[in-house]
Amino acid sequence: MQCRYYQQKKCLSCPWIERPYQTQLDEKQKQLIKQLTPFQPLELKAPFASEQKGFRNKAKMAVLGTVEKPILGIQHNEQAVDLCDCPLYSDSMQSILKIVRSYIRKQGIVPYNINKRKGELKFIIITESASNNQNSYMLRFVLKSSKFVEQIKNTISQLQSYIQNLQVVSINIQPNHAAILEGEQELVITDNPYLPIKLNNIELYIKSKSFFQTNTYVAENLYKTASDWVTNLPINSIWDLFCGVGGFGLSCVTNIDNTICNDIKLTGIEISSDAIECAN
Repeated sequence: MQCRYYQQKKCLSCPWIERPYQTQLDEKQKQLIKQLTPFQPLELKAPFASEQKGFRNKAKMAVLGTVEKPILGIQHNEQAVDLCDCPLYSDSMQSILKIVRSYIRKQGIVPYNINKRKGELKFIIITESASNNQNSYMLRFVLKSSKFVEQIKNTISQLQSYIQNLQVVSINIQPNHAAILEGEQELVITDNPYLPIKLNNIELYIKSKSFFQTNTYVAENLYKTASDWVTNLPINSIWDLFCGVGGFGLSCVTNIDNTICNDIKLTGIEISSDAIECAN
């Protein structure tokens, strides 16, 4: 994959980018075979390959620069680097990042300055869901305090008019000067707190603080693989450890006609209250 940010040494977050993707997969497969050889596995299938561009469904951007010229990206060598055109994101996600950047400027929401410890807006987090051939979005503002909360609440309809299917918007308050992405307090300012995502015809839901795999295409195939493994086994109980929003477990107990198999008892183990709520 070609990336101008990496070529210009503005962003080095993908250190393996110079290695051909197939070479990366081959090396990882060799490591896996080496680790599993003592256990004499009956079969080791070839690794599942991802798309190389536009595969990430979540963008986490630091908000840098000034109120007149906000920058969404990273700080590299003391320079703010705008990553709105990062090729890891889809074209639609790149467009939305630019819309949000413009919104920040027009609303005068002051980016947080790490060195001066001044400002308000620390991060922007956008999640993209592709369900039923339609993209939907979740947007989170991470602020130092509640100073701009009412202003964002009162103007969020402007963003929704520019971003089609912006279903969930929330504000997270992270008051500490620390390398922490988010704080404990989360304020959902839309009526709906859930972003639906459909994988293998199974409807899943994610909230602002619940974890979900960042590669939707690979997640879909991971779930299908797990489901295929258990399809013909005499199973009456499944424990889904660290289940998140329930993708693996629900895939394993869902019939071809999308009904839940009542013959299998599914138990999910999870500590995130948001994820548990979504799974239920």
